[in-house]
Amino acid sequence: MAFHLKSGEDVGQGFERILREQFARMERDAGAADAVHAVRKRCKRVRATLRLLREQNPEFCRAESRVARDLGRSLARLRDAEVLQKTFEKLATDWRGEESLARLRGELPTAGADDVDAALRRVKAISRAARGRLAAAHPGRGVTFGAVESALQGSYRRGRAAMERCRVAGPEEAFHEWRKRVKDLGYHAQIVRRIWPPVLRGWQAELEGLGEILGDDHDLAGLQDVTADRGYDSREWRERLDERMRELRTEALKRGRCLFGEKPGSFRRRLRRYRER
Repeated sequence: MAFHLKSGEDVGQGFERILREQFARMERDAGAADAVHAVRKRCKRVRATLRLLREQNPEFCRAESRVARDLGRSLARLRDAEVLQKTFEKLATDWRGEESLARLRGELPTAGADDVDAALRRVKAISRAARGRLAAAHPGRGVTFGAVESALQGSYRRGRAAMERCRVAGPEEAFHEWRKRVKDLGYHAQIVRRIWPPVLRGWQAELEGLGEILGDDHDLAGLQDVTADRGYDSREWRERLDERMRELRTEALKRGRCLFGEKPGSFRRRLRRYRER
């Protein structure tokens, strides 16, 4: 099951195949060991795929994107609890903090097994229903690669604009938004990487690396919020969080300047040249 268009494959049929496979895997992943993380990743892939079809089939794509978004959000609390624990332990390694740090560790949110089971039963029902709607709607019908290029240009433009907002203002919300746009573009690069694999695979890898940095920053921001909510006011702990987030954001902007260095129109023309080779 390939999350990319295959060589010689009809573009529209390829997109329908990708969506069909992602919904099928979503249902299968609901029984996996790391089910919550795996299903949320499927939701993000589905939404990224639908964005490339939205110009041609806006009504279907918006409706299905909302379904995937709501499903992902319903699992977010369960996933966030796991991520907070891991982020905390990574930052607290070799920490000589006082007893209150141990108290904070015990107060971090956790996900109950019953909550996880109930959420995953719902995943299976939603993914089966989505496959049925996909089979009836055929959202890939009439899709051309020109339309996909246009959607990719829009995705690149949004990522570039989000980076600029981070450079100008730099609030947490701006970096969170940029992270989402980078993740989207990374998925889009994966979908179209067969246009010219040596270049696009490298570009996809760079986007994934940037997404991981922004993801780490987002996890630390979540830990920072929980720390404040629990009343843990150690100055040294706050400084450690702030320092690590500054390092990550500096590195992210450095990489972003390379990845988003050209204007959206130039980006689209470059994609077209790759396709015409």
